[in-house]
Amino acid sequence: MGLFSKVIDQQKLTEAWNRVKRNKPAPGVDEMTWEDFDGNRKQNIRQLNIELSEHKYESLPVKLVPLYKGEKVREVSLYTMRDKVVQQSLASELVRMYDGLMSPSTYAYRPGRAALQAIDHLNSMIGKENFHWALKADIKSFFDYIMLPKLYQIIGERIKESDVIELIRRCCEAPSLGKDGALTKKTRGVYQGSGIAPVLSNVYLMQFDHEVVQKCRCYVRYSDDILVLGETEQELVEIRNFMGVYLEKLGLTLHEDKTKIVPLTERVDFLGYTLGKDGKQIPAKAEENLSTSLEDVFFNRKTTLQEKLKKGSEILNGWEQYYKDQRPIGSIQEFVVVVYMMQNHVDGKLDFLRETRRKFTNVSQSICEYMAKFWNMHDRLDDALWEYEQFFELTGLDGEQKIADPERFLSYFEKLIVREQEEIWTELMQEYSDAGAYNRAAAIMKKIERLKTRPAVLDLSGEAAGAEADAIRPGQMPGEWLAAYSALFVARDDVYGEEEILTGNKRQVVPKLEPLTDEVLKTHFSGKKTIASYVQRTNQTVKYLVIDVDVSKRLLLMGAEQEQIRKYLPRAAERAAEVLKILERMGLHGYVENSGYRGYHIWVFFTEWIPVRYVVILEDVLEEKLEKTDDDISIEFFPNRSRIRNGSYGQSIKLPGGMHIKSGKRSGFCNEQFEPVEMSYEFLTGIAKYTLMAVKKILGTMSGAEKEPKKRELSLELEGFAELPPSVKVVLEKCNLVRYLCQKAQTTGYLSHFERLTILYVFGHLGEEGKTFVHTVMEFTLNYQYHVTEKFIQKLPAKPVSCVKLRDQYKQITAEYGCSCNFRRTKNCYPSPVLHALKNSSDVADDITIPTSRTLTKKVEEKVIEEINIHKKVQDLAVRIVEMKKQKRGVEKKIQKVENELETIYDQAGVDCLEVDMGMLVRRKKGQGYEWLIEI
Repeated sequence: MGLFSKVIDQQKLTEAWNRVKRNKPAPGVDEMTWEDFDGNRKQNIRQLNIELSEHKYESLPVKLVPLYKGEKVREVSLYTMRDKVVQQSLASELVRMYDGLMSPSTYAYRPGRAALQAIDHLNSMIGKENFHWALKADIKSFFDYIMLPKLYQIIGERIKESDVIELIRRCCEAPSLGKDGALTKKTRGVYQGSGIAPVLSNVYLMQFDHEVVQKCRCYVRYSDDILVLGETEQELVEIRNFMGVYLEKLGLTLHEDKTKIVPLTERVDFLGYTLGKDGKQIPAKAEENLSTSLEDVFFNRKTTLQEKLKKGSEILNGWEQYYKDQRPIGSIQEFVVVVYMMQNHVDGKLDFLRETRRKFTNVSQSICEYMAKFWNMHDRLDDALWEYEQFFELTGLDGEQKIADPERFLSYFEKLIVREQEEIWTELMQEYSDAGAYNRAAAIMKKIERLKTRPAVLDLSGEAAGAEADAIRPGQMPGEWLAAYSALFVARDDVYGEEEILTGNKRQVVPKLEPLTDEVLKTHFSGKKTIASYVQRTNQTVKYLVIDVDVSKRLLLMGAEQEQIRKYLPRAAERAAEVLKILERMGLHGYVENSGYRGYHIWVFFTEWIPVRYVVILEDVLEEKLEKTDDDISIEFFPNRSRIRNGSYGQSIKLPGGMHIKSGKRSGFCNEQFEPVEMSYEFLTGIAKYTLMAVKKILGTMSGAEKEPKKRELSLELEGFAELPPSVKVVLEKCNLVRYLCQKAQTTGYLSHFERLTILYVFGHLGEEGKTFVHTVMEFTLNYQYHVTEKFIQKLPAKPVSCVKLRDQYKQITAEYGCSCNFRRTKNCYPSPVLHALKNSSDVADDITIPTSRTLTKKVEEKVIEEINIHKKVQDLAVRIVEMKKQKRGVEKKIQKVENELETIYDQAGVDCLEVDMGMLVRRKKGQGYEWLIEI
């Protein structure tokens, strides 16, 4: 059996799919999930087998997604399930063919070899050989710079079957699909995420590995990471130069910043370990990454505690399989996962667990409950009580004093961990007092006072909500005041923003690539300039959270802008007061700033620069608690969820105390009655700040599994849109999201810019009728202008928007109103609301855009339409065949009756043929009966 026959064999393809599905891969451009493919795997694999056998197989476009790792980002390719199967089958055969030819020094992507073996080999060589220096090298963007013609040449030296080379070419050169629907041809490199990329990368460097091994005593390559050991520095310099020259012939280069020669006395990091003369060690960064991964699991609000523990076990098991050395537990999350993994096998280890537990502070409510139950189950009531006391910050207040009857105290804490109530705290305070634990009782008294404290009921009907702050004069600002101000509000110190007004009275922030000095701040306070600070550092950290509460832009478009702001600003203040109340209940104090225009900024400050990921989770908690009840008031968070890319500065926030560039009013802080307060030195230095641990405590308390959003009914009423063309009507009826947006325009008179584009990117692709409907919807909006809408229609993208992108942009709306359209998976076609207009059509509508992943001929488009409507066509044919079979049965009965009459006549006459007008009617024996023929 030839190589190509092995690759396309149905059994081999089935084995390949079984390997693919173990990883539960994400869907590719066709959005087919692994569950969908697996549910119809026999037909899918047979179809692949036929396409490959007849040489009709083509890879579908590749979906590229960013993969973030700390501050780094790289693109990973997502192939369709069908393409993954082909690549896996192909990769298996290539590995069998090439693995025995590869250097023993190559450890990546090979059966029976792994990174840990490479580390053990290096550690052994360092220990027994006379090595003093190490060359650590990295091949820059290895996969991206592989030259495809050179790769095909190398493969062609061993593989002579042209159809195998062609299959490899099709897999490697599949185009990538951009966010705008455009296809980009692949001319260089292999996609990371491709099933054949690992083995092809090894084949590409196979001869390179053999050449380098000849020049040194210890060489190890793991994908693009290389480590060479040598006796002298000069020896390694020569090897580095040789590698550089050789790689250049392959279109590759060594990464200058990551390639270095170091003495082994200083140790060298490689494949997650640090190596040196005293052996291998686990680097601190690896333990830090483990703690971060486990912490992320426990702060995930969408999973239950059991799911967190299970996921944590998987992470810890994987980590321990790689780092086999004994080490102390590093975090509270790791500790509780270890306890979970030990389950009931803790006999004789409880004292050790108790001692280890005391090393960590727990801020997670779910961990507190879990550990309290664990200690209870093992009759360690003192330890169970300690869990609650630590969580509520009561430990150590009365020295080592123990409670005589911990069981009674536990009953109170079991209620408080669910919901803190004043009366339960009061009873518990009395219990501690009676037990002589006076310091704990006093601490509980403070908690009770906090619970009693409620934000004042504000009267915002007057002018206080819109009152303007007093002017800040540059001459009144001593150096210590400016230092205190900068320490609070100035975020990034390498760049700041300056606001400008553009045509159409629009604001724009222009980056100034220089530090924000005191002199620049003085121009801000004087009103000469309006300065903004970029909130987020490039290392994804922030030092404050700002909640921006504004009068909606929609209201400003209704005319009389200043009148609208004056009318609705008290509503914005009420909304801001709600935010303050929620923050207070969470244990955070927010500071309100009147922005000087249409709303308020609520500031929450941190004692240090903390990772954005914690703040984003905090924003999720706020957003959930602050139910959306008012479309007239908008809320925005700083920082938001966007990551800062290279060349970008992210969000900026206008600094307090300056003039608003549009209104000419000064911004400033307010008290609880929303009256201006002086931004004095005492005010600035007295502001409350929160540690990272305090933020984690809040998140730990709020980290239970998120409730499913309530499903809301969406009206099917379409009469307000007059008479609708069939194509437009069916899309409105079938797609909840676009119906929601169209009804929103009709009822509120407002759509955001992105919502308008969504309407355009769907209905604009339904021909002239669809474009007319776009105008119909936009006419409902307050700032509709025919020529502006028409201008956007003329710039309509070539392809309609996909369902995937819509779900990503409208997560909340699709969750509330449902997004469950069930489109047939069709080759070359991606799910889009436009498909509803095509599903029941029998012909290709010339003016409706088919959502295809690439440009197709008219003939192929017709085939796509046929596939989209395959169920309807089959249904029609099924009805016809049933009807014809009914008719056939009737005809057959009549024929049989006539033949029986003829047999009787022929039998009575004793003949087998008789003359008729048409010729000779002959009766001829056939099987158990007769057949009747007319011979002319």
